[in-house]
Amino acid sequence: MALPIGLSTVTVSGSFKAPDGTARKGKLLFTPEPAILTSATHDTLVLGTTVATLDVDGAFTVTLLATDDADVTPTGWTYRVTERWHDAPGRSYPLSLPAAAPAVDLADVTPTAPAEGEYVVITGPQGPPGSEADAEAYTDAAVAAHAAATTAVHGIPDTAALETTSGATAKVTTHAAATDPHGDRAYADATFATITVVTTLSGDVSNLDSFVQDCLTRVANIEQGVAFLAAVNTSLLSVASKHTLDGTLDRLGFHGVAPVARQAITGSRSDGTALTSLLTALHTLGLITDNTTA
Repeated sequence: MALPIGLSTVTVSGSFKAPDGTARKGKLLFTPEPAILTSATHDTLVLGTTVATLDVDGAFTVTLLATDDADVTPTGWTYRVTERWHDAPGRSYPLSLPAAAPAVDLADVTPTAPAEGEYVVITGPQGPPGSEADAEAYTDAAVAAHAAATTAVHGIPDTAALETTSGATAKVTTHAAATDPHGDRAYADATFATITVVTTLSGDVSNLDSFVQDCLTRVANIEQGVAFLAAVNTSLLSVASKHTLDGTLDRLGFHGVAPVARQAITGSRSDGTALTSLLTALHTLGLITDNTTA
């Protein structure tokens, strides 16, 4: 009995010969995989194996259900072809029979060196030849449609939200011209000392330049010994009468006497004028109080 009208079929034929031309004896088994196919549209279940027995010339012809009929489920199935010869080992291989090729010679599709898992797919008839102009027109249309699209381009839901070249340029220009684009300049001015005004270092320091100059002056005085001498002049050994060392004018004074230059001793030792000069010098320096008489 034939398949219901409306189901697609493919007629498969073939001829098998021995190397000397003798007709081969045997049969071929066509078994759908999976085991049961369903066509709800045609109220038909397709299952089992179709056997094609070779005639005296070693030929056969059989009509089978197409493997891609739209009314049959599941889809994507194939036949398992099993060869059974009377005097030679047979083979087993998968075979796809799409409806686009309604007549197939098994010699055109059977594998010559089959491997496990190999599928033989029957392609449909060749379509009409195209032209270079048609290909260019199709490409141009696709590019134009892509360029004009504003939604779902490269997975972006709305390309209108993307930045334009002119918009990006304007934003960069505005950013470069801003006085404080990141808000960090105001923070720095309020937190750190600037080159013009310093109010956190000392209550007496209001200008950074004068503060630095004062530091340099103090360092110079230390190097020249002025600071040490000033300290000595201010307080030495915590006594009421102070000793003065004037390093600037190279003068010296003891016990509150005004500092004087280095004293020169004059006179003669023989007549005592040198002793008188010495006493005067020591008195002038403040080292002694000369209460002697002539």
